[in-house]
Amino acid sequence: MEQQNQDSSLFDLRIDENTKEQLRGLSKWAMIVVVTSIISLVLSIIQAFTAKRETVEYGSFKMQADKNPNVGSVIISVIVSAILAYMLYQFSVFTKKGVDNLSQPDLNKGLSSLRSYFMVYGIIIIIVMAIILVALLIVGSTAALR
Repeated sequence: MEQQNQDSSLFDLRIDENTKEQLRGLSKWAMIVVVTSIISLVLSIIQAFTAKRETVEYGSFKMQADKNPNVGSVIISVIVSAILAYMLYQFSVFTKKGVDNLSQPDLNKGLSSLRSYFMVYGIIIIIVMAIILVALLIVGSTAALR
């Protein structure tokens, strides 16, 4: 009987005032990250669609080149960044609402969004590391064949 009481007290968490303030602060910082992320997304879209010409001169040799980033990579990075920003936005909104209203479902939803954010971010890092590893293997095998 005593074991059952200990188990229920383990999972019946209470949030004190210090924890509430920490969660509110975390929610504010997450919102700041979301806003800066959105500003960065807008600037990268503007940069992708504004044409820049650069002239390189070396003696009598002149060459003009466009300095536009690849539009496909910009679109992919904007989509991924927007998804991550949305997850972080959900964390910020629901965590603040859950702490302010003492609502456990809202707090759970906010923390679940944060978990999803880190999961997607981790998967992206693993994919990028795998691409870099494959590129290094290709460069290494090409260099070994010469």
